[in-house]
Amino acid sequence: MSKIYVPIGEYRVGNSKDVLHALLGSCVGVAILCAKKDVYGLAHCLLPSAECGQSSGDSRYVDRAIYALLDEMKLLAHEYKYANAVIAGGGNMTMPESTESNKLIGDANVREAEACLNKLGIHISHKDTLGMEGRKMIVYGLDNSCEIQMISRNSAS
Repeated sequence: MSKIYVPIGEYRVGNSKDVLHALLGSCVGVAILCAKKDVYGLAHCLLPSAECGQSSGDSRYVDRAIYALLDEMKLLAHEYKYANAVIAGGGNMTMPESTESNKLIGDANVREAEACLNKLGIHISHKDTLGMEGRKMIVYGLDNSCEIQMISRNSAS
């Protein structure tokens, strides 16, 4: 079994022999799992959407990363019905707890991920987002599952 770390602004693809994982704060993790084709992917996105004219392969952005991930997974539009997605992250890691969520980058990241996946017709099977915690997202290809572990905002102190 191969353990593959997904850095900020990147994505990785694996199969049933792989475990993909990322550490998320305000970033959003988007996992796409397709057991039928034995392919799994995880994108670790920093920002919601790219400006017009920016590189289409820039996976720092939720909108670009999801399309790049699907392309790398070799999933065609008619196969999206066999896939499901898990979204995690988007936590408030730096602002006061009283900050309105719609003013936080994490909230914008989550909304963009949901909108993009819904537009593509990919079912979101689980979501663990927002709040005041970070998360560790782990995708297990062997059993087509995703685990999300909470990381306290204050665990570094």
